[in-house]
Amino acid sequence: MIPRAGTCDVIRNPVLAQMQTTCAGLGGESREAHDQAIARARRDLGPEQADTLWVRVEAMSYDETVEYVRSHLDRAIAST
Repeated sequence: MIPRAGTCDVIRNPVLAQMQTTCAGLGGESREAHDQAIARARRDLGPEQADTLWVRVEAMSYDETVEYVRSHLDRAIAST
């Protein structure tokens, strides 16, 4: 399940695990921005889709995660 705003749930995906470590150390404005981004993603996607996507991401290997992120970045760059 995708973490709720204000939480840093245990994460199995290695990339997301590093993000969890970073999340745990956030404070002040950075933590607020993180929490707002999670809340916005859940709101925009809807709780069911957000949870479904979170499960999918957690099941990815490191290489799959990197490839997934790169493909989305490539598309974002191409559309600008």
